[in-house]
Amino acid sequence: MECPRLKHFRRVNGDGTIGICGHMILQPEFNTLEESDVWVVPLQSQFANNEWPSHCKRCKDTEESGRESIRNFSQKRHTDLVVKNTEYLTVGGVLDTYCNSACLSCSSTLSTRIASLNKSPFVRDNYQAFTKFPQDRILQLDINGGEPAYSKNYQKILQELPPNLIYLRINTNGHKVMPNIEKVLDKQVHVNVTLSLDGVGNVHDYVRWPVKWKNYTQTVDSYINLQKKYQNLTLDFWTTLSSMNLNNLIQIISYAKNKGIPHGYALLETPHCLSIKKTNWLTKRYQGNEAYVAIEDNNDDELNKFLVKQEKLRQISRIQELAVDNNDKI
Repeated sequence: MECPRLKHFRRVNGDGTIGICGHMILQPEFNTLEESDVWVVPLQSQFANNEWPSHCKRCKDTEESGRESIRNFSQKRHTDLVVKNTEYLTVGGVLDTYCNSACLSCSSTLSTRIASLNKSPFVRDNYQAFTKFPQDRILQLDINGGEPAYSKNYQKILQELPPNLIYLRINTNGHKVMPNIEKVLDKQVHVNVTLSLDGVGNVHDYVRWPVKWKNYTQTVDSYINLQKKYQNLTLDFWTTLSSMNLNNLIQIISYAKNKGIPHGYALLETPHCLSIKKTNWLTKRYQGNEAYVAIEDNNDDELNKFLVKQEKLRQISRIQELAVDNNDKI
């Protein structure tokens, strides 16, 4: 076993420090690239011994449930990149926190919209931290935020791409097409747009407030049309599976299949009250085959209080799909 992300993937954390992989749990933060390189050595040894490091639990859970993980996806890309430069880097992470969305599972440290709702104008700007990476080693950028299509810093990145860049991945909430994406595609950079798909219809509008499903589907169709012009543009959907969208998963998968766009998902870890592993009125309704559902203690009260707090902050109402009915005792 191996995971190329340990050596080749580095990300900027929300506070400007360096991290290894956004799908890791409980990883330390580093001040330099060199510090991170030293820290991963024992984890590489564990993989070499066919052992899963505890930090890699999300990929472990995904693969043990029979699905492809972030590790699997990175192995495919690694084959292409390592022949170009054995010391290549994929750089990702939080460029800034400028975001037009206030997703219910997010926080003010990652979204200026939520910070605004909390009346705490917090903004994180890591543009300079990105520029400190050795630009000639960067063969792939894995951009997320904040929201890339909402951020002026992402426009700076797109205008000043690393000289040897081959792949660019953009993770977006799909409220609109990424500005200036055609200029990047014209440079023959392979662009992969990952559209977060955390619900269909009302579930989407609740989980991804205030981005509207109608606008989202229009953006998806626009990207599909853009693919007809650019063969170097690929699309995929990604779902962060929580108790809020667990019972919408069949519709999510059906939408992705109907659009002919690859789809993957992983389990939400934080805030843990939204985890599908918790037992509550939402996870007890689930009738599918997903593993890890309702295997932990009951958190009905905690979950309901969390949702009420988020609804009050956003001044929205509980949708019927998530409502507590007469059969649910909280």
